[in-house]
Amino acid sequence: VDPDVTLNSTSSGYRDSVSVLLSSLIYGSSDSEYFGMDISASGDMDGDGSNDLVAGSYYGTDAGSVQLFLAPTISSATVLYDSNADAAMSGLVSGDDAGASVSIVGDVDADGMPDLLVGAPGADEAYLIFSGY
Repeated sequence: VDPDVTLNSTSSGYRDSVSVLLSSLIYGSSDSEYFGMDISASGDMDGDGSNDLVAGSYYGTDAGSVQLFLAPTISSATVLYDSNADAAMSGLVSGDDAGASVSIVGDVDADGMPDLLVGAPGADEAYLIFSGY
């Protein structure tokens, strides 16, 4: 991965460029899975003091999926794949679209750790996952 990346976009006919410093790049396993459609990185799921990353792939399996990357995994590599996730879950049945939305939420079960909320709009459900790490 080239850490110096230029992002180009067109807006009102003008071309704009923004240079950013890329520290990690995480790839999904296929172009059509929509890996990273929703991402949350605002909670410490394992209690190590660093924010972790959750990414949804609502076409990652027929039921959709969610991948959890703990901070040490993210900070130790510049290129990762969804298969490098520290934990993963899939929707319950085909068409659930689990992972269309993900959020690291507050401590719902009062164990001192944030929990994870996963939207599955195809099932008209949301899954609340207690961290339990």
